[in-house]
Amino acid sequence: MVSERAHQRILTLKDEQQLTKSKILANEFLIQRKKENIKNYSDKHFGTVELNGGKNLTIKVTKGKTVEVELNQNGY
Repeated sequence: MVSERAHQRILTLKDEQQLTKSKILANEFLIQRKKENIKNYSDKHFGTVELNGGKNLTIKVTKGKTVEVELNQNGY
């Protein structure tokens, strides 16, 4: 049986992994967007990114959460 402290640590690591995947997806989207004017980006290992209304990125992490971030001139 897993102790409560170990369980909390596992949840923290999963959250950090989700955040890292979100950042990878957002960065890959921005790199591809500089090459060509795309509105969607997909990676079978990490998830998908969609540009909404030209200002927001919706990031859906594979086996994870969906987050929305604001896109500005400096990135996200």
